[in-house]
Amino acid sequence: MKIKFSIVLALVLLSSIVSAFPFGVLTEAVESVITPNQQAKYLVTIQNNLSTEEEVRLKTLDFPLWDITTDPLTSPITVTVPPKGKSSIEIFIKPVQQNEIGAYNVNLQVKNERLDQEKTVPLRVTIVSPEPGKYQDTVIASLILEEQINPSKEVPIKIRLDNQNTIDYESLKITVESNHFNHEVDIPLGKKEKKTISFTKTIDAQTPPQLDTVVLKVMYGDRVLDTKVQRIQINKFQRVSPYDTAESTILKQTRTILYKNEGNVAYDGSVKIPTTLIERLFLSSSPRGTFTKTEEGRFLMLQLALEPGEEFTWRITKNYLALVAIFIFLSIGALFYFSYRAKVDMKKLATQIEFREGGVSEMKVMINIHNRGKTTVKEIEVLDRIPNIADLQGDIAIGTLRPIKIKKHNQKGTILKWVIDELGPGDERVITYKIKSHLPIIGEFKLAKAVGSYNVNHKKQIIHSNSLDISPQE
Repeated sequence: MKIKFSIVLALVLLSSIVSAFPFGVLTEAVESVITPNQQAKYLVTIQNNLSTEEEVRLKTLDFPLWDITTDPLTSPITVTVPPKGKSSIEIFIKPVQQNEIGAYNVNLQVKNERLDQEKTVPLRVTIVSPEPGKYQDTVIASLILEEQINPSKEVPIKIRLDNQNTIDYESLKITVESNHFNHEVDIPLGKKEKKTISFTKTIDAQTPPQLDTVVLKVMYGDRVLDTKVQRIQINKFQRVSPYDTAESTILKQTRTILYKNEGNVAYDGSVKIPTTLIERLFLSSSPRGTFTKTEEGRFLMLQLALEPGEEFTWRITKNYLALVAIFIFLSIGALFYFSYRAKVDMKKLATQIEFREGGVSEMKVMINIHNRGKTTVKEIEVLDRIPNIADLQGDIAIGTLRPIKIKKHNQKGTILKWVIDELGPGDERVITYKIKSHLPIIGEFKLAKAVGSYNVNHKKQIIHSNSLDISPQE
């Protein structure tokens, strides 16, 4: 019981799958055995599975080997089918360039152009000799190859032969022809023997996308024993290949990249080479590219538009001449700086700052004089000034240089002068003195820059220390 139920369920599912297609095609051979000058006749019935009236178009895929017509003659051949109904039409199949004796499958295409859906049905036609009593050869051939072809790859082809006669064929000529490749081979085929032939063909990778027809013929002498026709689609294929060369000199590298569109359709996109943030300072390209940053890194990118077979050259130059020029410029600048800068450097700082009643009351001032040149400097004069709000303390630390002159000025304050007889290369001399304010200094006040002078090549060189900004204790 379960087995019967399963069979019924399978039939129901099968019928639902079949009926899901918009239409069905039934063919009935009225006259399928003809001589080369006759026409075969078939009755074609179209089953409309839709609830709307539909129109289908009939044509053969094997033209110009075969042609189909109607009586009366109509072109194109169309059939109107009522909703959920059937319509039949008689068609005549006429050999045009096919008049050799043999059995053939003529492919009939039935297409609903509104829905863009089609079916292909083989119609068997046998051409016999008009001479009575002549023996009919029967060798059935099968052509096996992919319907979708990538032009950049080899096309594998198989031919299966089945000799249904008790005849030894010493030499059968097998030909495969299309617009883009051909193949021919002679093979023997024994009684009732089955044989498979395999080979590969190549086509030009830049062949444009198109439909093509492959025709297989099996011939014995001047007789055609079997013919098969198959339609193939040559697909789109896109590939842009780079061919890279480089030239280098001491300060310059030139990279030449030749991009070639090896596909069969136009390429419109971008190409890129990796780079770095530092490298881009020295990179230039012709034509000019664009620097971009992605998750993968930094790149120099260029937009390309290439037709099939077209080539394009991109030159990328890495030039370090600018870097060398910058280095030379900086070196010259440093040379001038160290040559013409003051040989004696002077710095001023305040230490041991004492506070009273929230303000500054006393501090120790230090002036550091340093000979950073390579020769001895003599008779260095140093002048410093104490503002009127403070006085010089009388105690001078032992070991420090004493001022040779102390002068009070009503507006400028106390002016101190020191003289350093000589200062050797790399030597330092420290001048220190203490000052005490008349009253605690609450706000900020400034100690002026110390001024120094010495002779270089009989020219007087003036130098200054830094000034000091003194703030009260927080």
